[in-house]
Amino acid sequence: MNIGIDIDDTLVDSSKGAVKDIQKYDATGDIVKYVEEIMRGEIPNENIKKFLNDYSLPILRNAKVKKSAADVIRRLRNGGHKIIFITSRTDDACKGLQDMTLEYLKKNEIEYDKILFNSLDKAKVCMENEIDVMVDDSIKHCEAVENIGIKAFLFNSLVNIGKKTTVKRINTWKKLEKEIENIELKRNA
Repeated sequence: MNIGIDIDDTLVDSSKGAVKDIQKYDATGDIVKYVEEIMRGEIPNENIKKFLNDYSLPILRNAKVKKSAADVIRRLRNGGHKIIFITSRTDDACKGLQDMTLEYLKKNEIEYDKILFNSLDKAKVCMENEIDVMVDDSIKHCEAVENIGIKAFLFNSLVNIGKKTTVKRINTWKKLEKEIENIELKRNA
């Protein structure tokens, strides 16, 4: 299977690391108000653009990989699955972000087959790359992916907790691994 995986708040705990910097910088309340849009790669105003330029690299460089993510990804790849990171990260939002992301994945020994930056329309990107399963923390992206017939899993995060959706939620990478195994069993039955 081709498995699409978002990076921020799916592979890494981006929001948790950003909270301190947001509180330090966010005098207007814009960042907190638009955090979900920011995590999807949207830039609603100049204050947010400045915040992203000033703080994105250090916040994301210091974000922690979620527990078991590297091991689960390694096992999935060893099982014949292709791992394709589909992220809205782009140098348009913050110069050097793409190179930093590649360095981060290498440093943290995160295996993958392909990475697609600047993916703002993830449903379209999933279709173009023949993704079988998409994992993201964005309800918007997961619902759009499921609307075109691709299975999605919503990774619980600060930006989606408590919001209603019909997309199946997961809390851990080990749970995702079990879900992938179940899909494989059904396909092979």
